[in-house]
Amino acid sequence: MQKKTMKHLTILCIMTIFLFACGHANNNNKKKTDVEKQELKGKVKTLKDNYYLAKTESGQIVQGIKCEWSTGHNYTDSYDSNGNLIEKNGYSPRDSSEYKFIYKYDSKGNKIEYNKTYTKHLNLNFKSISKYDNDDNEIESKTFDANEKLKSKWTYKY
Repeated sequence: MQKKTMKHLTILCIMTIFLFACGHANNNNKKKTDVEKQELKGKVKTLKDNYYLAKTESGQIVQGIKCEWSTGHNYTDSYDSNGNLIEKNGYSPRDSSEYKFIYKYDSKGNKIEYNKTYTKHLNLNFKSISKYDNDDNEIESKTFDANEKLKSKWTYKY
């Protein structure tokens, strides 16, 4: 009787370790959201980023004027409730809208499409579409110009 109990306890311990290891491995392979990749904390909805030239006043480094496009970008990122980047707006130093990226995701959080539009002319500049395998690995990426003409195609093997 005691041998059966020890055998059952051993099997139970092995199963517990196996289940814990499987669950732990799945957590490590979880795809990071855009918020997590940027190491932002909490439920982020919007992130505004402005770059300024530094200047010295009275021996102190202080904020100068906003950077021009050649030296820095000013932009605002918007995220969905899952932490995925859904929109990126680029601004000139005078805060006029220059371009907009729109991102789309599948139900697993894979980025399946993004578009870039110049906001001054509302012209689509390009569109990129991605496909994924059953393990959520990107297997194909296509980029199209404003006339829907294929400009590039990348395939990936794992």
